[in-house]
Amino acid sequence: MLAVVLLLVALASFGWFLRGDRSEYARMKALTDTRERQRRYWVWTVKAFLLFGALSVVELVLLGRADAPLRFPDEFAGVAAGLPQLDDFSLLPIAGAAVIGGIVGSVVVGFIERRRKTAVKVGDFDALLPRNGREMAFAALLSVNAGLSEEMFFRLLIPLLVMVLTGSAVAGFAFAAILFAAAHLYQGWKGVAATFVLGLVMTGFYLFSRSLLVVIAFHAIIDLNALIVRPALGRLIRT
Repeated sequence: MLAVVLLLVALASFGWFLRGDRSEYARMKALTDTRERQRRYWVWTVKAFLLFGALSVVELVLLGRADAPLRFPDEFAGVAAGLPQLDDFSLLPIAGAAVIGGIVGSVVVGFIERRRKTAVKVGDFDALLPRNGREMAFAALLSVNAGLSEEMFFRLLIPLLVMVLTGSAVAGFAFAAILFAAAHLYQGWKGVAATFVLGLVMTGFYLFSRSLLVVIAFHAIIDLNALIVRPALGRLIRT
């Protein structure tokens, strides 16, 4: 019964997060004053932290699983059993390759954009790209918080609750990946599709590493690359 209530509360929180999301993003597109843009970055960061991150901590405590963020849940052991576990030394080159790949990819995209004179985009998130140093700081905070709060919610809390209720971790991870994609509806169908695939990749990375902290860091790096590193390199190459 407790798990049912916690899942319903989590879904209500998710619904609240989505409420007015597209209209808020449309307003962000229209903003030209940097102070208003900075305020919007901050509002979105706090909103995600409270509705995803803080809620996850509270519900895990109520569920008696406060250790889950630091200890791979036994409930997921079955679905991860057939996968090799990556140790810290195996993860280092993967993380390094991800960072280097992101930078190289950004450079390649920059040259393509320079040649075509048009931006290469997967999803509509141009309004989130920072336009000055202060906005860059807020965008960085938004990215780090997304890694923390969204992974706590979509890779741990939701799959765990669904697993407790249905006995299927696969169903939990699949449902969470769908919700994760839906949370990015404001980016259009391309953004939703890309985010769904990314959610599956994150799930796989979580099951291979058995470490939520690693996935949190990986998610944050991806967002930092998308919002800060890639645009900065693109501008540098185009000039």
